[in-house]
Amino acid sequence: MAREQIFVSYSHRDRPWLIRLMEHLAALERWGLVHAWSDSRIAAGADWRGAIETQLERASIAVLMLSPAFLASRFIWDEEMPRIVAHAEQGLLILPLVVRPCAWRLEEALKGIQARPADGRALSLGSEAQVDLDLTAVVYELASRIGKAPGAMASAEWERLAASIPEHPVAPTIGGSAVWRGRYNGDLEMVLRIDQWPAAEFTGTITYPAFGTTTRIVGRVTPTDNGRASGTTVVFKETGYEVPGHKEIDFAGEYRAVIGEELAGAWFKGNRRVAEFRFE
Repeated sequence: MAREQIFVSYSHRDRPWLIRLMEHLAALERWGLVHAWSDSRIAAGADWRGAIETQLERASIAVLMLSPAFLASRFIWDEEMPRIVAHAEQGLLILPLVVRPCAWRLEEALKGIQARPADGRALSLGSEAQVDLDLTAVVYELASRIGKAPGAMASAEWERLAASIPEHPVAPTIGGSAVWRGRYNGDLEMVLRIDQWPAAEFTGTITYPAFGTTTRIVGRVTPTDNGRASGTTVVFKETGYEVPGHKEIDFAGEYRAVIGEELAGAWFKGNRRVAEFRFE
């Protein structure tokens, strides 16, 4: 059976967050681009175990709405998660969505999976506008992953999302996160997001608004003796697609930069300096 829909797992205590996600998905459902299902669609007296299994068989993505209530739910972990994990072995993609701060990284079933929003910040910590922005990004990613997002629509949305990010860099702090906007080779717009800023290594993403593409990155830093960001040497590389777009990305090289008044450096392929990049 073809997997064509989105399965949403949530705690009933987080139903307001489910409603907000479904509200964002509604237009894409009306256009026939995606179909989202949650147990709120199960009729009273119906075979809920059979319904969940049937919908998981049809799903290509399982969105897990993570929160303290989600982690505490015996129903989710006894009934839904074993089925979700089993279907993941058959191709189901698991996409965690953090709606409230919680210790989700301790769950064995979620280890190694990057959650949304991309910076690891819970939706509940954002403003109303930020929540809508984050959910919009999630919705377009879901449509893209299912393969039903029109290219022009996705590209236009990424342009809007990128335009919402401040023009000036957000100075990183130890243990924090940061977002920069800049350009590669002088003309290609990029958005760099670093999820963590530890003393040794970090993860994050690069978004290319013109392509509708986001890639995952891993990197390392050599901080200054005083622990400040200025003067820090940064080396990072792209490891794969977070959101595939309409142009292939070369994953064979790495970015090398120094943070001063800006984040600037070059992309190297082996020992060959290919092009410069600058985030201001």
